[in-house]
Amino acid sequence: MHGARLSIDEPTVLTQIVNLVDGLHLDQADADTKGDLFEHVLKQIKQAGELGQFRTPRHIIRSIVEIIDPKIGETIYDPAAGTAGFLVAAYNHIRLGNSSPSAIQETEIDGKIQRRGLGDKLSSAQISALQTATFFGNDVDPKMVRLATMNLTLRGLPNVRILMRNVLTTTLDAEKRAEYSLPAEGYHVVLANPPFSGRVDKDRIVEDVKVGTSTATELLFLKYMMDSLRPGGRCGVNVPEGVLFGSTTAHKELRRQLIENNRVEAVL
Repeated sequence: MHGARLSIDEPTVLTQIVNLVDGLHLDQADADTKGDLFEHVLKQIKQAGELGQFRTPRHIIRSIVEIIDPKIGETIYDPAAGTAGFLVAAYNHIRLGNSSPSAIQETEIDGKIQRRGLGDKLSSAQISALQTATFFGNDVDPKMVRLATMNLTLRGLPNVRILMRNVLTTTLDAEKRAEYSLPAEGYHVVLANPPFSGRVDKDRIVEDVKVGTSTATELLFLKYMMDSLRPGGRCGVNVPEGVLFGSTTAHKELRRQLIENNRVEAVL
């Protein structure tokens, strides 16, 4: 939360807000309820950052997560975490897959019925792994880092660390990766909606993510995500259609790498 500021400088208004929030009795609410409330607040936020972030519709996130099907014991990474929507969806998916029928509930969110599992089949060791050694993420925007951290904390994942980092312009050596407890061999699952309306100064782009001379963020992020997977890893990503049909040398090279070095399972 470094650098966070309270922009409400009118004492009367702040008092009214505190009283209203206190009346919600959030201390008596479960993590899912608090998380859903926070998601509702996030839905009202409209802001764009340096790389053109925007809030991914949650039904798209859920569809991608269901296809990728993350499992307990796998590492899950979002290099452009935003408000942590993909990480939260993966967490809910794993809990649902490890719940007995009596521990599965149906709840209405945004007018749609969703199934939620309490994860009663998870052992204490598995719960600990989910909380401390499963989810990883970055974002370039400090506001997004704070929003993601709060979203995860409200859902019972306070120890998940979202790094403030631009993966297109910075690298982490082995010592730093060890310091942040990042998997040295790559991630089992990468899920992301990377920003795709921006460009990066070509002199800032690190060598590892370069695709020809392109400065398009969607191409650079996709290259980075492919390289972040461990052997046999799976990736679900939201990209503009130009990635599939663009005619530049960089587009063609990236598609070559996708086909020759990976297996494309589905395009939605």
